Order: sequence, then structure tokens, then C-alpha cells
Amino acid sequence: MEVNSIENIKTLKSNIIEGSWVNSSGAVLVISKVYSSGYFSGRYISIKNIKGNYPVIGFTNPDFNNVSTNNIPVSFSIHWESINPDFPTKNNQRHWVSAMNGIFFIDDNKKEMHLKLLHGTTASSELIDADIYESGIYTESLLFTKHKDEATTIPRKKAISLKEDYKYSIPKIKTSIAELPNYININPKSIYTLLTNVIVSFEKEVSATLSIKGVGDIPITGFCDKRIPVIDDGYSLRSISFSGAYIDGNEQVKTISLTGFIDLQEGHQMTLSCFTSKSLSNIDNKQATTKISQETFTAIL
Repeated sequence: MEVNSIENIKTLKSNIIEGSWVNSSGAVLVISKVYSSGYFSGRYISIKNIKGNYPVIGFTNPDFNNVSTNNIPVSFSIHWESINPDFPTKNNQRHWVSAMNGIFFIDDNKKEMHLKLLHGTTASSELIDADIYESGIYTESLLFTKHKDEATTIPRKKAISLKEDYKYSIPKIKTSIAELPNYININPKSIYTLLTNVIVSFEKEVSATLSIKGVGDIPITGFCDKRIPVIDDGYSLRSISFSGAYIDGNEQVKTISLTGFIDLQEGHQMTLSCFTSKSLSNIDNKQATTKISQETFTAIL
């Protein structure tokens, strides 16, 4: 896959999305870096049923500090195998991935910063402790608030050329363990036509190229269950999640999340829930929504 190294992309200092975000359950989302492509990395810290520290990668609008609206799209993926040695993941949750997609906004009254997100958890196996009794994609709505010590004045920065930086600017996977087939969408009316160059790394990260009608090819990245399922032991579903961002025909930045399964019993068919969000300048924050669709890709063998 022809992508640039992440080290060659400018790091945006003091981008407004960087820092710690807390939800009502006490979970903490930490976004540590935002690059000029909109790509970011971080971690998700859970203190309840699924205690641990989990890797996060995603995309947002890199021009976060120069927009006239505060409805800014955000998308990221999580792999539910803890990277904290004090809380190792020993149950089936380590095979799960998630996608979160929504918007950043500032509360008009309290002036607090929020992330309003639709969360889709792709559970490829049961976990009784989390009330998951069968495989599936489980959704919920989450609201994160910027940690009060970090909710400072919005910095202003020089505008960035989104079209140049969005093109191919996610980290190149150097140590791949599997290059999956190319995939074609079985719905000819879908705008998401092809998934190609799908590569999984030793570190569970996955990268691919998504073809979108009217837009072209965009890079997407996320996580994939590192276990290669063995059908004889009852496992045939492999969880996978992607995040990305692009500029549509109306010159608006959109974020996209794709999360679901590769079913090896169905010839590598990939069934994904698709979440998309965009900047909304004329709609109140509380009414901004995430669009949902179902996309099914079949392998080109």
C-alpha cells in the first residue's frame, strides 16, 4: 500500500481534541497526538467490567482550530486487548474491536467541550460478565466531556490544506502477518464500492484502501482480531474495525467507521456496520446525528 510514514507528517501542537475525555461511566479517552492528515492515536481506559488500557487510532478534521462551526466529525477504532500489564485481558473480550463515530461540540450554556459518539462493539464471541451471550454488533450512545483542567481557550492555528494531507497519510504497516483478499460491495447502489490492499500487522493493526463513488480512494486504518479463526473449534468470525476521513463533493469533511466481521465460512465475506458523521453548520448541536448503513463485501478470489 503506497502510504507515507507517519513520522513524515506534521504533528499539530495543541490541537483542541488532544487530551483527556471522560464519560458518565468514568471511562477515559486519551488522545495523545493529532497529525496534519487528521490521523490520531491514543488509548481508552476502562475502570469497570472490562478494566484495562486499550489502544485507539482514528481520524478527525485536522483543521480543528480554524472552523466556523463547532460540529466537528470524529472517528476512531479500539481493540479490546489491554496493553496495561497490571490488567491483562484473559477472556474472550481480547478478540473484540469497536468503532466510535460522532461529533465534537461545545455546550452553549456551560461552555464545556464534548464528544457525542455512536459506539459499535463487534463481539465475535460471548462474554457473560458483559451480558454478551452471542456474537454481534452492540451499539450505544456515549457522551464524553473534556477534562476540566484541559478545557482551555481554543487555540487558533494557520489553516491546513486538507486535500493534500488527507490523500495518503496513515502509518505504513511494516510487519504484516496477512494480506487479505480484495473485496467488492455486493450492493451496486452503495457509494462504498471496493476494499483493497487489506493488510493486518503483528500488532493487530489493519490498513486498507476504501473506494468511494464521487470521491476516489481513501486510506482507512483500525484493528483486526489477531487470532486466525479455526472453524473446527467453533470460531468462524473474525472481528475487524476501520476508521477514516475524507472530503465529499460539497467540500465537507466526513469521518467514516466500518466495524463487523469477516466470515471465513462464507468465503471471506465481510459484513460491516458503517457510521458516518460530518460537519453541520446549520443544525443545533443536540440534533447532530450519525448516519448508519449496512455494507457487505465479498472477496474477489
